[in-house]
Amino acid sequence: NTGGFRFNASRSAPKDIYSFRLDHRFSDNYSFELNYAYGNDFQLGDIVNNRLQTFPGEEGTNRLLRGRGFSTALLATFSPTLVNEFRFGFQNASTDFTNVNFGATPELVTLNTVTSPFYANANNRRQTPVYQFIDNLTHTRGNHLIKTGFDIRLLRGRRSTFAGTIPVVDLSITDNNPGLSTSNFPGIVNSTSAAAASVNFANSLLNNLTGSIRRVSQIFNAAERDSGFVRDAPVRREYRTEEYDFYVQDSWKVRPNLTLNLGLRYEYSTVPREVNNLIVLPVGGVFGPTAPENLFVPGGTLGARTTNDLVPENFQFFRDDRNNFAPVVSFAYSPFKDGKTSLRAGYRVSYIRENFQLFENIVSINSGLALEGSFNRSAATPTFLRGGTPTVATPTLNLPLSLQTLFQSNSSLEVAGFNENLRTPYVQEWTGSIEREVFKDTVFEIRYVGNKGTKLVRVFDINEVNVLARDSVSGQTFLDAFLIAQNNLAISRGANGTGPSNFAFRGLTGQRANPLFDRIFSGGGASLVTNSTFTTAIANGEAGELADIISRQAVGGVRPGLIINAGLPINFLRPNPDVRTAFFADNSSRSNFHAVQLELRRRFRQGVSFQANYSFGKELSDFSGSSANDRTIVSLRRTDFEYGPQSPYHEFKANGIYELPIGRGQRFLNRGGIANALLGGFQLGTIVRYESGQPLSLVANLGTLNRTGRSSRDAVSLASGVTLEDVRSQIGVRRDPSGQILYFNPDFADNFIDPQPGTLGSLGRGAIEGPGFFTTDFSVIKRTSITENQNVEFRAEFFNVFNNVNFGIPSPNNTGNPPTLNVNGANFGVIDSTRGNPRIIQFALRYNF
Repeated sequence: NTGGFRFNASRSAPKDIYSFRLDHRFSDNYSFELNYAYGNDFQLGDIVNNRLQTFPGEEGTNRLLRGRGFSTALLATFSPTLVNEFRFGFQNASTDFTNVNFGATPELVTLNTVTSPFYANANNRRQTPVYQFIDNLTHTRGNHLIKTGFDIRLLRGRRSTFAGTIPVVDLSITDNNPGLSTSNFPGIVNSTSAAAASVNFANSLLNNLTGSIRRVSQIFNAAERDSGFVRDAPVRREYRTEEYDFYVQDSWKVRPNLTLNLGLRYEYSTVPREVNNLIVLPVGGVFGPTAPENLFVPGGTLGARTTNDLVPENFQFFRDDRNNFAPVVSFAYSPFKDGKTSLRAGYRVSYIRENFQLFENIVSINSGLALEGSFNRSAATPTFLRGGTPTVATPTLNLPLSLQTLFQSNSSLEVAGFNENLRTPYVQEWTGSIEREVFKDTVFEIRYVGNKGTKLVRVFDINEVNVLARDSVSGQTFLDAFLIAQNNLAISRGANGTGPSNFAFRGLTGQRANPLFDRIFSGGGASLVTNSTFTTAIANGEAGELADIISRQAVGGVRPGLIINAGLPINFLRPNPDVRTAFFADNSSRSNFHAVQLELRRRFRQGVSFQANYSFGKELSDFSGSSANDRTIVSLRRTDFEYGPQSPYHEFKANGIYELPIGRGQRFLNRGGIANALLGGFQLGTIVRYESGQPLSLVANLGTLNRTGRSSRDAVSLASGVTLEDVRSQIGVRRDPSGQILYFNPDFADNFIDPQPGTLGSLGRGAIEGPGFFTTDFSVIKRTSITENQNVEFRAEFFNVFNNVNFGIPSPNNTGNPPTLNVNGANFGVIDSTRGNPRIIQFALRYNF
């Protein structure tokens, strides 16, 4: 687009919603109702995923949300003290992402010098049917109100995608490309790198114009357990689970001023299953040859290497959990029997159901049921589009699949699995409050709320590198050898940094022998000790990153070649040496939350009502990242218990309504006529909201303990003598001389110290708060009566009436729990975003009748 062409991408979003309701009363004791709803939300141009038109006349991708459902209810009054309500419902929500160009041509062509106007996104669908049966039986007996019943839900999750199933034709140039060379342009280009780049560009244009094919690739999926790979077959999965909940509760009015509520709920959820058993999981789990109890103890008795295979028929991801009893206890007490003071307290247990996405995330990682096939042209046989697209041969499905073999060609290989004893996570909640009427119609309440999460499900990488692994021959740990190599490299480079980048022991003054690294790197050739990939990690103090590189390095086509040639245990640096990442879902996470809440409220009386509440809370958790990709260091999990995403926080909210006491029925000008029409019927309203800033973590983003990709949430350290309070004192929105908006004093940046090799920073997670949020909304409403049943209403509404600017999280940031700020980033502390809207004023006129 060198001409700077611009256009507005068009989109439309037609929406249709239909609903129907039928009520029928059979008799005074029996009634029936039926509800049905159907709706379509068709977004032509998927703005949510930024898939709008790329060029006028071309269509983007579309998104269709379709929902339908119905419910029935039968209410039976058997006696004045016995009532039963039965309900049945069904709802089916689906989302279809469609690409009108997908499948319209037999292949997708990737061009070299231009951006394709076509999206390569494949059609995919998500569907979640739910069937629900509910019954509630209520019995009144003396001072007891007893309820019992059940809630049964049949859940389904269906997913399909055609991603990768259309052949992709690659027209890029290769070494054996039958094209142009510098000799084709005598006197114009020479053999310099700039000239070579020009020739490559000319060859790219030539390939585009002639349709010269370099490669054709296509993904093949297994359609059924015994089908092998099938051309054009999508990935289809259907998960099912059933939930059975039964409860009984008693609301017992012990005395006129004391009510006690007792209840017990039993919840049982079947283990989700894939109905076709078309799932691959690692045989024996994700730990490979290392026993789980010896996760970071290399050597010893090693088990079998990891293989992926189809799960057996009627497979369960983990064992049933059948002891999920959830008690509920609460009371309300008025100690002085005057209705002005009340005490309340309660405790309950709630079980957490994991959605199907957790299982899909795990299942989709494992290799075996999808494979990319390819056609690669040879120099001897040039291939062009005009001759038709070459057919990619259907590959053979080979299961079980050795990950040791697959790792040789894919050093970023991943595997994922479940703890076979996975339990249902639960949360215990408790609360206590005191409420007192302080003025007529005005009460003040103070509440304490808390909860504790137990056996929370998290998916984390158990295959972190072990920089403390000790070599039995030299007696060195990997970290010992790393520190020596770092010292040797610094001496080799010299004070001015101009010496050789070589971390080997060369006999220079101050250098030390390093037997462990001598063994590791001698097996890969002398050039490794000067290779920039290794020297950069060593110079940056990234012991974890270097361990990751070594554990995946191929020597003679074999991984991990450096470990094998050094005679070290195969699991010296990683529990599972055949993959880079081993995701494991289990119940190892926990959390707790405590908060105090204050509230003052007045019900509407004499033209005035208001409500104001303040909350202060703190959450602690060992959790960092997302539930499907926890970034917590596994070996430090039990001690890494710090501020969570909801902590610490201050929150204040207030709202109020005030009717001006002017006009008919009011204190002033209590009459009709013109005075009432002009001055009566005014109402003022306001909403005020304040939140303290979101917790933020200051990180270095260096692989000092684990690899860099798993260290994005590891905190920095502080310079000697600098405290956390010193850091917080340097926080505040300010503008520098260049006009940038900053959140930190730039002169303070040198006090952030990168973690030392083999360590994490001392500052901790969520140590500071981001910018706060404050906004005030205001409204003026004027109602003018026409008749007793008719009036005209004029509204003037001012959102963020004071036009307060609420700044976003500083850069460079990484969203998560909590968000992180990289102190080594080029724009550290720069604020380049805002939260909420600027002042918005809107007017409305309504006719009410």
